[in-house]
Amino acid sequence: TKTAGACAVFLNEALNTCIQSTNFPLSYPNGDRCDFVSNAALSISLVFFELEAGYDKLYFDTNVYDSAGVQEDGLSLNLQTVSSGDTFYYKSDNSVTKKGFHICFV
Repeated sequence: TKTAGACAVFLNEALNTCIQSTNFPLSYPNGDRCDFVSNAALSISLVFFELEAGYDKLYFDTNVYDSAGVQEDGLSLNLQTVSSGDTFYYKSDNSVTKKGFHICFV
């Protein structure tokens, strides 16, 4: 469920939920933020993930993911489990923008 921002939420043919950053596959805007809440237990399947290194991040639970969808300790966002009620968000600063992300849940 999208709770803020202008990010898109899609249902694909298999009825799996996908989310993407604002304007994907074009660059997301400066100062963008999108908040999401999971309504079910799902696994994350990264389709595309590109944020400005060191500045724009995705925050999931207590974890922070960088420009390639990887935490500082090397743990990838790919295949992580989302529980019902979990919240996550991404935000961009006010300088460089990238293509953003397209993430599906299976």
